[in-house]
Amino acid sequence: MGRQPNAAIVAARRQKVAHLLLRGLKQREIERALATQKIYNPQTRKPWSLGTINADIQLMEEEWRQQAVQDLADRKSRVAAELEYLRRSAWADGDLELVRKLLKDERDMFGLDEPIEVSLRASGSVDVNHSINQPEGDPIVDDMSEEELDYFIANMLTKVEIAPLDQNIIEGELVREAHEESVLEN
Repeated sequence: MGRQPNAAIVAARRQKVAHLLLRGLKQREIERALATQKIYNPQTRKPWSLGTINADIQLMEEEWRQQAVQDLADRKSRVAAELEYLRRSAWADGDLELVRKLLKDERDMFGLDEPIEVSLRASGSVDVNHSINQPEGDPIVDDMSEEELDYFIANMLTKVEIAPLDQNIIEGELVREAHEESVLEN
């Protein structure tokens, strides 16, 4: 068995293979192109094998996939930080319309409107399936005031028996009073 090619030779070959691959050439075409350009294995002085080219391509594609995932994660992190900054500024300026739009952007970016499943284990087993997506006829969360949204959340928690009927407190507000007022109105 011959010696293994050194790292510089491997790097140069892979760079050329990547260049040809990105131009749309298939593995056999890359093999022929390397031979035509006299890019040979220095140990054997013969063209690089199809197996070597295949291994190079597999390795590069895996590296590219990993880099793409990392790039996407980095971009999402950056955009999330920018949205957070803008949202804090909008809250400070009292621009609730902008806050709502930014929250919508964040929900869209992270798929937060997708259905979620929650399994609770207490004295028994309770499975809760909830979707933020609004079916026709349901209240539209984006158009609710803060008080209406607190009441809506309290009702959801009560329906799945996470919160008691008589005293639902969301962010320090006693929601029972709002519930009693709505019962009197109906």
